[in-house]
Amino acid sequence: MEKMTINFSGPITSGIYGFSYSFLICIVLMITILLLLRYKKIEAAAIVVLVMTILVIATNNPSSYISLLLNPSLLVMLAAGYFMLGIIWCVAKWIISLKLTSIEFVKKEKKFIQENNIEGNSIPSKFKKQWREYMKEYYDANGKFGINTDFLERESLLIAILFWPWDIANCVVTYASTKLFDSFLEKLTDVLNAISDKMIGHLR
Repeated sequence: MEKMTINFSGPITSGIYGFSYSFLICIVLMITILLLLRYKKIEAAAIVVLVMTILVIATNNPSSYISLLLNPSLLVMLAAGYFMLGIIWCVAKWIISLKLTSIEFVKKEKKFIQENNIEGNSIPSKFKKQWREYMKEYYDANGKFGINTDFLERESLLIAILFWPWDIANCVVTYASTKLFDSFLEKLTDVLNAISDKMIGHLR
């Protein structure tokens, strides 16, 4: 079998300033896939993946990919490995989600205790109703504690397993951007409070 390489260059696909048009198109297609999966458009995302795959094959050595298709055992092994990694990611994503939920729950609990001047680390019974309302996103219609189980829906599971490379990228980008934005808002709040204290602190 010939060695397979991915080379986005050639007389047909070469672009300007050293960039190939096919490479830029693939970048756009990958971003498109991320957006489609974010809104759970699985069928549309699969079509875009197929188009991107055909583009990669067409701009490289097609014979290398044809030889791969003619080797069923290797093809099955690659597919099995891909799906296994997807299943592993699916489980890991659920565990990470539970861990992040636990951390967020503890942070909000501490904030609630501070805001209501509660002594100790436990919430008294007289604050239970207020606490339930404060943490309503963590309780179901029956008043039982739980977490957002959207991940357990069929579409979310399929995305985690079948599109795990994009799902990992989406989770990393989403988490990083959220943390950066929260950090920015926290710093901005501190600055605004400092300005308030300096200008009208003597009036309090």
